[in-house]
Order: sequence, then C-alpha cells, then structure tokens
Amino acid sequence: MAAETYVISIYRRGGERGKEATGLVERTGSGERKAFASSQELWAFVCGKPGPAPGKVARTRRSRQES
Repeated sequence: MAAETYVISIYRRGGERGKEATGLVERTGSGERKAFASSQELWAFVCGKPGPAPGKVARTRRSRQES
C-alpha cells in the first residue's frame, strides 16, 4: 500500500460531537481539495469514501438582505 500525503487546515474547532473541526483538506500530488464541516467528512475524504455531505471549496459572496 502506497503512502498518501494530505495537508489539513483547521479553521474552527468546536465541542459539539461530530462537528469537532471545520477546515480544508488537500491530497498532495493530485491537488484534490475539499472543505469539511465535521470529523466524519474529513475521515471520509481521507478514506476515499463519499462523505455525509460534500463541502464546497469555492467561496461564495453573501447577498445583502434588505428589510
């Protein structure tokens, strides 16, 4: 089995079970990147399985809501 290398950036940590970390994971070599919102999503990416809910890497602009 070949070793794989990942870069994991954790942006936020919380105490709620299943949502311990939020961030971005990148598989070096291929450049594949994915945002994750839970430890389960991170683990699914590392294991190569589809996660509970896919994260988005691209940033979106928030729209202003008028009253």
